[in-house]
Amino acid sequence: MAISGLKRWLWRRTAVRKDTAPPALADVASEDLYFVPPNVNLDYTPTFGFEGFLNKEHEEWANWPLTPDRIVDHRIFGWLRRADALKLYEMAAMCDGDILELGTHQGLSSHIMTAALRRFGDTGKRRICTIDLDEPCVNKACENLAGEIAEGLVDVRVGEAGEVCRRYIAQGKRFGFIFVDHSHYYGPMREVCQMLGQLVAPGGFVLFHDFTDPRSAFPESGKPEPDFGVLAACVDSLPDGEFEYYGAFGCAGLYGRRA
Repeated sequence: MAISGLKRWLWRRTAVRKDTAPPALADVASEDLYFVPPNVNLDYTPTFGFEGFLNKEHEEWANWPLTPDRIVDHRIFGWLRRADALKLYEMAAMCDGDILELGTHQGLSSHIMTAALRRFGDTGKRRICTIDLDEPCVNKACENLAGEIAEGLVDVRVGEAGEVCRRYIAQGKRFGFIFVDHSHYYGPMREVCQMLGQLVAPGGFVLFHDFTDPRSAFPESGKPEPDFGVLAACVDSLPDGEFEYYGAFGCAGLYGRRA
């Protein structure tokens, strides 16, 4: 059942910041890959003005079976925690405009977001463009998302994130929501962060995966760039004054662009 446009509009008017500042590196870094930082709340909570969950389909992700690696055990493989999936569904449902996903992998996140587009009555009005540099992954995603592609909900392409972002900027294209999961290296993340002010529509949002990974590090002079530099790139390179931090959910960090 689709949610009414009025209800969605009312919920969208009240976006709530769970936290006002991103976590310090010392709060998330650990040699334990399953580390849960005691000083950072990673639980799912709604960003918009509803309580609990948007619908039963949304709620299902709160209890989805997990693999031994604590990621959702779905027919489409992907490195998503329950809170990641819940936030992706919410943002796809509630944000206005088209969605850009940098990093398709095998299509799980796109699958979650297209489900939200269906339920919220936006079929044919909003769509997802998802890109990945890995052609075999794109081919697998096209197989996994065959139904969604046929419905016109998602467009899956091979592409390099920085190049794709520059092309959209040149076209004047803006997105209501962007999911960044193409790389966890500092350099590629920094490049994308610097362009987001020209890609995210005013009032739109961007969700960064691997944001709270325990392997997170800041670059050090004379040393190779960190393998997991998502948090560092966001802190260093998001345009000053344009974005507000809304909180961490699972291993993802959410920022909103000021309206």
